[in-house]
Amino acid sequence: MIVGFQDYKNNYNLDVRGIVHVGAHTGQEYEEYLKNFGKIPIFWFEPIPHIFDILRKNLKDKPNTYLYNLALGKEEMDGEIFIDNGNNGQSSSILKPKKHLDQFPHITFSQDDKIPIKIQKLDNIDTKNANMLVLDTQGYEMNVLRGAKSKLFNIDYIFTEFNTIEMYEGCPTLEDFDLFLSKFGFHRVETWYTSDNWGDTFYLKS
Repeated sequence: MIVGFQDYKNNYNLDVRGIVHVGAHTGQEYEEYLKNFGKIPIFWFEPIPHIFDILRKNLKDKPNTYLYNLALGKEEMDGEIFIDNGNNGQSSSILKPKKHLDQFPHITFSQDDKIPIKIQKLDNIDTKNANMLVLDTQGYEMNVLRGAKSKLFNIDYIFTEFNTIEMYEGCPTLEDFDLFLSKFGFHRVETWYTSDNWGDTFYLKS
């Protein structure tokens, strides 16, 4: 869920033609997108099979909805994802959990719960005229962006989750996002801390 989304929409008069939502979970944002933008194309990416089944059940009859049982990353490959126990899959990550284990001891991960997934590049997928990118991939966001370098020239708005500590091994910092996205004409205009350890941020193309 994008924290502060309604404020962002009101403050920046967003002209959204389509949305790419990476880390869809069960499609909780659908009604909010529909209310704010109408029946625009939305591309949902969710790699965990049993979560994807729920996503498909929730959104299968919705217009202009495209569902992909894929993770996105910097290259096309076979990968694995750590599945959480205790948070309904929302803390699952391709990256190995690190300080997440200390911050949320009731959410556990085990090697037995690591499952194979398919990883694709966003640049290889036809997302029509979508110009808003939403990233909620538990620390893997920078890898998604690295596989979307061509797409970023057509994206106007990026919402992404970020971490202030190493919740997952090698997860990016806000400064990492700022530096990378500045090369594509984006600047950070909003930062919302949901706790001391993570939050959501909004990048707007200059």
